[in-house]
Amino acid sequence: MATYDAIIEELKQAQADLLKIWEPLRMRQARVTRHPPGGTPSDITDDHEAGFRRASDALNKAIRALQNLDA
Repeated sequence: MATYDAIIEELKQAQADLLKIWEPLRMRQARVTRHPPGGTPSDITDDHEAGFRRASDALNKAIRALQNLDA
């Protein structure tokens, strides 16, 4: 029987890393400005918040799916 413990742990670590970035942005404790060469600055706190949430949700689903396969 296959075990997915190593993959699950890697996904959990990726999720923790993602939350370290996302939480301060979500709480507006950090502000990041993206400024491409020759372009106008744009605030990514609003632009990317939904993307961080979707990534976190996807990691949660993957972790649960693998845990259910191991059960």
